Amino acid sequence: MLFVHGRDDVYFSKIGIEEGLSQLSVMTIYQDELGSMWFGTREGLNIYDGNRITILQPTGESENALSGNLIKEIQGNAQGLVFIHTQNGIDQYDLKTGTITHIVTIQVNAMSYGNNRLWYAKDNRIFHVSNGQSIFFSEIDSDAQISAILSVSGNRLYVGTITSGIFVIDQNKNIERLLPHCSRVASLFEDSEKNVWVSTWENGAYMITPDHAIVNYRRYRKDPADGLSSD
Repeated sequence: MLFVHGRDDVYFSKIGIEEGLSQLSVMTIYQDELGSMWFGTREGLNIYDGNRITILQPTGESENALSGNLIKEIQGNAQGLVFIHTQNGIDQYDLKTGTITHIVTIQVNAMSYGNNRLWYAKDNRIFHVSNGQSIFFSEIDSDAQISAILSVSGNRLYVGTITSGIFVIDQNKNIERLLPHCSRVASLFEDSEKNVWVSTWENGAYMITPDHAIVNYRRYRKDPADGLSSD
């Protein structure tokens, strides 16, 4: 007996300068609840609705414009608001009205939206935004420099740093330190199984399970087929 399994064909199309992208160095990607793709570049924000690209950039003294050209992170609340981390702060874009509000007007290290709150980090301190105001939440080691934060289920924050590893902060502000020797954390991500993935510049990638078991994925020089292509 022969079983034939159908396969969905996958097609790729390129979006570049010729298609209207403002710049080729894409720093971050986000998809909103309407299906549009947001691309953050070094020269502005690009919104692709499947047909055309709309570019948002700072425009002189206009209040309804981005605070900066370098787009570091894009996240949203799936209820009409998109948050954009630029080199000059954090902007809020309203999908219904098209208005931009500068909600954090200082340079910040990292941003995360989760559990109905917008979080951001400045140096070694963590804040959340409430009614347009920045509220101090917690701080980690004084010599730590935060490079990434992630708000996950269970009202916890994962905090990645340049030289001090990973910190986990619960809603009661209890702090647990993980991977103290991990350096240069680049980004954090929670998957559908509630594992937190950590990407770094020098130590490969880590997977942290909900009970804090840790798996490290690195480049294996003797058998590159079984490891990452680069750390």
